Amino acid sequence: MDGKLNNIALLRHLGSEKLNLTSTEKLVAIILMTHRNNISMMCCPGLTLLSRETKFTRRTVQKAIKSLIKKKEIIKLQIKNDKVYLKSQYYFLYDIDMAKTIYEDENSLFRNHHENEVDNFEHCLAYNMF
Repeated sequence: MDGKLNNIALLRHLGSEKLNLTSTEKLVAIILMTHRNNISMMCCPGLTLLSRETKFTRRTVQKAIKSLIKKKEIIKLQIKNDKVYLKSQYYFLYDIDMAKTIYEDENSLFRNHHENEVDNFEHCLAYNMF
C-alpha cells in the first residue's frame, strides 16, 4: 500500500480544520474508523456499539452519522432482506478517493474486496458489531 490508505492519514484528514467537523462528529468518525476493515475499508459497527464506545446516546450517534453523510465524509449502505435491515456498512469517502488511485494496480488489495463482503459480514456477526 502506498501509505495513504491507513488510519494515521485518515485521522489527519478528519482533524483538518477545513472540514469544520464538530467534536461529536470527529469522535464518532474516529470510533467508526477503528472498526474499519483494512482490506475492504468497510466499517460495520452497530449503533449500540458506537454509542457504548463514544459514551454518547444512540440518538447523538445517529445525528453525527447523518451529519457526516451530509458533509460527504462517509457514505452509508444498508443491506436489506425481506424488508428488514440486516446491517449498515459505512465507508469513508477519503478512502474511496484514495482507493481510486491504486485500484488500477492488479495486485491491489482493493481489486477483489467485494468478494470478501461475505467474510466481512460473517466477521461482523461473530464479533457482535451490529
